[in-house]
Amino acid sequence: MAQIIGLGTTHAPTLWKIPAEATGSLRRTLAGKNLPPHLRDPRNWPEPMQAEWAGDQGAAAGREYTRRTFAATRTLRARLDAFKPDLVIIYGDDQYENFIEDIAPPFCIYAMDEMRSLPFAAGIASSEPRPNVWNESGDTEFVHKGHSRAGRYLL
Repeated sequence: MAQIIGLGTTHAPTLWKIPAEATGSLRRTLAGKNLPPHLRDPRNWPEPMQAEWAGDQGAAAGREYTRRTFAATRTLRARLDAFKPDLVIIYGDDQYENFIEDIAPPFCIYAMDEMRSLPFAAGIASSEPRPNVWNESGDTEFVHKGHSRAGRYLL
């Protein structure tokens, strides 16, 4: 009988950002025109958020977030390695990265033995490489191993 293990993690963009950029989304929100003026003042934020923002606009909290997420990812990888799977199925929501808006399906299955890609650090909306925690350039190529037979079986 087959055994199945389920592991879950986030794929939030902050996983790859350098810690100083971890608060980029918040800074863009604060600069936006749709935010009520009283919410621009950190004194009106919840106490935990004020503590993370502190005097460095969240840089220390960003470093701690990166440390925690990398530690959690290493724990997940150790569990996966200990399980010794014959097949790994990864579920994600990458439709927007793979399809255009007027034909985005609810899911897709990659039925291939290998896929090559450039790093996500290049950004979807920009051709300029963005800094990332691994210090990879925009032309670093990744090779992802697949299993076309398993993909076709799932289809």
